[in-house]
Amino acid sequence: MTRLNDSRSKVALEIGFYVRSISKDVKEATEQMDAMKITEVDYKDGVVSIKSTRPGIVIGRKGELINGITSALQKMKDVKVSKVVIIEDKPAIDLYSALYIFQYENFDRTDWL
Repeated sequence: MTRLNDSRSKVALEIGFYVRSISKDVKEATEQMDAMKITEVDYKDGVVSIKSTRPGIVIGRKGELINGITSALQKMKDVKVSKVVIIEDKPAIDLYSALYIFQYENFDRTDWL
């Protein structure tokens, strides 16, 4: 069995455990984690930063999901969590923007790259 010595890894794992605990099965938990689109979890000085391209999914209806995640993280014995922050991680360009750009006939792809 591998031991996690990194606080960041422990926090990320605890988020997954919490989502599994509120899901009816592993498939539903996997779908929920995939829908949250978490790109990075960071831990520094008691503050957990969760980067996601879908922060609304991480927050959940009326903040229920993030409140549950926060409670689960604060119950951890070996990692002290005082605050959880959600950061929107925007991709450099999204598909809609790319399609909008490509609709112009005189668009030269080599100029853009």
